[in-house]
Amino acid sequence: MLRLLYILTLDLKELSCVLTVMNTTFDDFTPCWRNRLVQVESNIFVLITAGRLHYRLNGEPYTAQKGDLLFIPKGTLREAYNAADTLHQKYAVFFSGTLPGFELPFLIRSRYHVQSVEPLDPFKACFHSMYRCSLDRSEGSRIMQLGLFIQFLGMLDRRLKAPPLPKRKKIFAAHIEDYITAHYRESIPLAQLARLIGRSPNYTLALFKEATGVTPLDFQIRLRLKAAKDLLENTSMSVSAIADELGYCDSSYFNKAFTRHVGLSPAAFRARVSPGAEPGESWHGDEMHRPWG
Repeated sequence: MLRLLYILTLDLKELSCVLTVMNTTFDDFTPCWRNRLVQVESNIFVLITAGRLHYRLNGEPYTAQKGDLLFIPKGTLREAYNAADTLHQKYAVFFSGTLPGFELPFLIRSRYHVQSVEPLDPFKACFHSMYRCSLDRSEGSRIMQLGLFIQFLGMLDRRLKAPPLPKRKKIFAAHIEDYITAHYRESIPLAQLARLIGRSPNYTLALFKEATGVTPLDFQIRLRLKAAKDLLENTSMSVSAIADELGYCDSSYFNKAFTRHVGLSPAAFRARVSPGAEPGESWHGDEMHRPWG
């Protein structure tokens, strides 16, 4: 990670000449999804966040699943399609060039590479932020997308060199995750989670963040927001009723939290995912179905 700090001293225009992020796309459980056989024109990182899909890369079959980070180098003959029994969710980042003085070993090879990333949430959050930047064509968003990609490379470099998490810590973190998942609508004090594993609150906080990359509160907020999205998309409940259902005592606080994390207000999100949303707002697969730039 320290090897990346020198980048802060470089001029952004100079940096963009050696490393370019063209786009980030998001495929969200799309039926009948398929990428035809083509030779890819840029390097691609693909993060699978749910489900499974099949790839054929330079003639070699590979089944990608949740937690896989797939690097596909420029020039690869790539074909991909849904698995027969499940849909999938994934992000894909298209880029060219490298950072001077910084190389992950597999980035200089001509063959695809698969890396399992655990915990998945920090990488998913980074890719989601890059995707949100890709929806805005402004110069500022392009710069932000490049900065987030550099952050991702630093996270990946640190993860590859980090020692494995001890089994006992994994078990403790899993207990905490299960409890929060079952009670995410309720107020969950840190001391309550600490009692669950018989440790101090400070130890519990540090352990969970080490294992998952997020705090227990952030994990709870993500569960609430996921439920909020489902309710906004699939029910006619009012925003205030959804806030109450998810344990928010103040609907205005729910509005602010949703907007801060999702980038849209609950009402705007519902309008976008409703049947009347603009057709140009849908993005599918590793290839964007709307022109860039």
